[in-house]
Amino acid sequence: MVQANSISTLAKETFGAPLWATGIFTTIITAIVILGGVQSIARVCTLLVPLMAVFYIIGCLIILGINNEVLLPALVLIGKSAFTPQAAGGGFIGASVIMAARYGIARGLFSNEADLGSAPIVAAAAKTKNPVKQALVSATGTFWDTVVVCAMTGLVLVSTIMRYPGDFGAINGAVMTKRAFAEIPVVGPTILTVGLLTFVYSTILGWSYYGERSVEYLFGKRSIMPYRVGNEEISPGGEHQRTQHAPSPGCFSRRTSLRR
Repeated sequence: MVQANSISTLAKETFGAPLWATGIFTTIITAIVILGGVQSIARVCTLLVPLMAVFYIIGCLIILGINNEVLLPALVLIGKSAFTPQAAGGGFIGASVIMAARYGIARGLFSNEADLGSAPIVAAAAKTKNPVKQALVSATGTFWDTVVVCAMTGLVLVSTIMRYPGDFGAINGAVMTKRAFAEIPVVGPTILTVGLLTFVYSTILGWSYYGERSVEYLFGKRSIMPYRVGNEEISPGGEHQRTQHAPSPGCFSRRTSLRR
């Protein structure tokens, strides 16, 4: 799972923790929560969502304040790069269309799961007197994930690269984001690590719940506990998984919907 690998990578980059040790630790704390059922997942995610949002967004705002001199040029660069003749021309080439669709759809699903059909699984578990209100809460997930968190992350990366063009090479998204947060003296990498670890950990919990509901639908309630135990045996992160993306911020609506 990409999220499990992201936890291992960040822990190694920030604290020097071995990948295998992080994988074992992640498995244990995930098992403790998952084996407790949806109530346990709801309690943990309710605590993690505000924490991860505050840590990450405040960190991004601080960096954007530090990079204020290049913030406008960064916005201009993003706009120009999206609407250049080269970008438009590439879109009309057959292979480029396929690749653009493949990566565009993948990034969209990776960011907020829009149109994937997974978020309603959690929304259906919510206890609410007004289903319309619950639908509105779920609908905010895409806005917060993509418009706020992903946009801020993009601005942080582009503005930092423009300010220090020689410090970024062929590195993956997680390490690139860590280097950008290093602009905040002393606590920058820690802020990023805590924020992203809570992001990816809550995503692991959310997807575990998706799988549990699917298994229950297919095989009945007796299959729930074997699924929970079996899921933990294959979930730890490790070196065998590699990703070129920063960890997904996850779906805010998925966690805020869990109230059963």
